[in-house]
Amino acid sequence: MRQFTVPPPTLFLDVAGRFARSTNLPIVLAGVAVATAKCDELRDAILAVTGGRIVKWTDGHRDITTAKRLFQCVGKRQIPTRGTFILKHEPEWSTYWTMGDRLERAVQAFPDEMPYATASVTLKYHVYSLGFGDVLGVYLGHHGRVLSPRNGVKQLPVWGVCDSDIQGEENQKIFQRIFEQMRDFSQTRQATGIEPIPEVCVKTEQEEPLLMLPDHIAGYVRSKKVYGKGAENERASLIEDIDQVVSRWPSGLLSIGSQDFIYGFPIDVTQFEAAATFAKTKEGRKIIARTWGAKT
Repeated sequence: MRQFTVPPPTLFLDVAGRFARSTNLPIVLAGVAVATAKCDELRDAILAVTGGRIVKWTDGHRDITTAKRLFQCVGKRQIPTRGTFILKHEPEWSTYWTMGDRLERAVQAFPDEMPYATASVTLKYHVYSLGFGDVLGVYLGHHGRVLSPRNGVKQLPVWGVCDSDIQGEENQKIFQRIFEQMRDFSQTRQATGIEPIPEVCVKTEQEEPLLMLPDHIAGYVRSKKVYGKGAENERASLIEDIDQVVSRWPSGLLSIGSQDFIYGFPIDVTQFEAAATFAKTKEGRKIIARTWGAKT
């Protein structure tokens, strides 16, 4: 494979809204795509406009000037951004949580703890994976004129930095492993002639200040849609000012879309339940004892 000539990107991802089973309000997954070689320069610029502080969207209405500067920084450097509404479609959404609950009960039969085997953690893996693809698509779209499958397949390293919604060392390791094994990008290869090579990590804004950008994009997109600019929204003035900044961005710099969450639970729960039932038998307890050194 020949090396890809478009700059390898780093995708910074964050979510606004709660990973909860309630269907009342949507989740917004937001991301910004930065050429990896320019991350250090952009980080310095972001810290300069915030005075070295970490400023989150939730506090932006108390510091509108700084929030505007963050958005101005995106526009000035023409950083591709994406906001995706994850719409909680029924009955798939409720079924997803039900299957996650069943999985969580099943794994209790085994000696090793599996903190990732829950509906909420699996959902975070799922949503961030969807967001990774969305933001990468936006980035490639901004380089569309040089993409072609006619010249063979070219590799593209893609780094993803996700906000710390995925907590716990074990959960983060599983998340990274998912992306290490994510090598089937057949549609991307056919459409663009590139082979993304993904690698992800989880950080806080303190560890990676550039995460302030997707935090503000997600908050802005969600707050504007869900709460609007009425007097009852304490961020109405903030949204008005950010609207003015975004209106001066180049066309297409902010892409907003939606996805109906119509996905099945990605783990075969029935196999775990069958294994859990067997684990409670005499023979199963013997195998567990030999494998884990557990007491029967």
